[in-house]
Amino acid sequence: MKRVLSFSVFLFFFLSLSAQSPPTVRVAVFIAPTCPICQQYTPTLSQLQADFPSVDWQAYVPGPVSRRAIRQFRQHYDFALPVSRDKSGQQVAANGVQITPEVVVWKGEEMVYRGRIDNGWVELGKRRGVVTEHDLRVVLEELGNGKTPAFRETEAVGCMIE
Repeated sequence: MKRVLSFSVFLFFFLSLSAQSPPTVRVAVFIAPTCPICQQYTPTLSQLQADFPSVDWQAYVPGPVSRRAIRQFRQHYDFALPVSRDKSGQQVAANGVQITPEVVVWKGEEMVYRGRIDNGWVELGKRRGVVTEHDLRVVLEELGNGKTPAFRETEAVGCMIE
């Protein structure tokens, strides 16, 4: 009787562990409709969303930007990511961002990356000829391959969040 009970407890524990889904991978993208660098990155972000459909994508627009301005931005740049306003700056503070565009990647409750999308911009007004480091893509590929990368941070180039 004890063996049956022990086996049942073990089986229940094993099945409950295997039934748990892996932590959700979320990407928070901070954008500003009037920032030229954000405008330039819309095709890249849309492509990343298409390449990583299991990722939970959410774009945030910090500050007092109207819904109309966001709608026009999405239509003009064919921006497919879901967008929310962050008028109070709650998401900006929670994610520790200062620049648009800037991305934050979470695996479950663990932040694994914060920074630039890639190294396409050297500084404001100066674009790199060829992108050589695809930071966001690399992190998402690692997560997709079952790895949890050590937290890393890169410096985003763009427009300051006011």
